[in-house]
Amino acid sequence: MTPKVEAEEAGTADGRFPILNEDWVGEIVLAIDDAGVPENIRRHGARFRNPARYVIDLGHGEYLLYGGDGELLDICRLRP
Repeated sequence: MTPKVEAEEAGTADGRFPILNEDWVGEIVLAIDDAGVPENIRRHGARFRNPARYVIDLGHGEYLLYGGDGELLDICRLRP
């Protein structure tokens, strides 16, 4: 069972954002408009009813997209 983390108690690994989703514990979370997020990932994230606001770069062209409320929206992979 994954422990619940209160947003007031902890932040992301780099301290930029409060924890909105348990997946974020120990991760570096980027804002969707961060220069490190590829433009095609940003465009894809904008298509959701709850548009993507946060991204976790998993490396190897893989990204997790999250809404402003911390909801996991999609797992994306860039084509080589």
